[in-house]
Amino acid sequence: MSDTRELLPVLLSEKSRKIKGSIYNRIQVDFTYYSNRIEGNRLTHDQTRYIYEMHTIDGTAPVNDVFEVANHFKCFDYILDTVSEPITEDYKTAPPYAQKRRYGRRHRLRCYRRL
Repeated sequence: MSDTRELLPVLLSEKSRKIKGSIYNRIQVDFTYYSNRIEGNRLTHDQTRYIYEMHTIDGTAPVNDVFEVANHFKCFDYILDTVSEPITEDYKTAPPYAQKRRYGRRHRLRCYRRL
């Protein structure tokens, strides 16, 4: 008898129950940090974690970097919630993916504050 568990049900369960310190939280922060770092984001791992946990930033940071991190969290959740759907053009461009392209800087700041 195998002692393995599927990751997807664990992530969905932890996400819905909002378990702090869970594998879901760890993946959200680590995946967001490293993915955005590859793209040139200048936030530190601690800043990324702080944005995830507190929905704000401590100190100063480039607005676009903060927005990209916040959007990455939403995108990861969007993928988890729709993982069984087929990947179509609409799926790839649906919010929150399209959000950055549609709104100006002022609106992006308001969107982030509402997280």
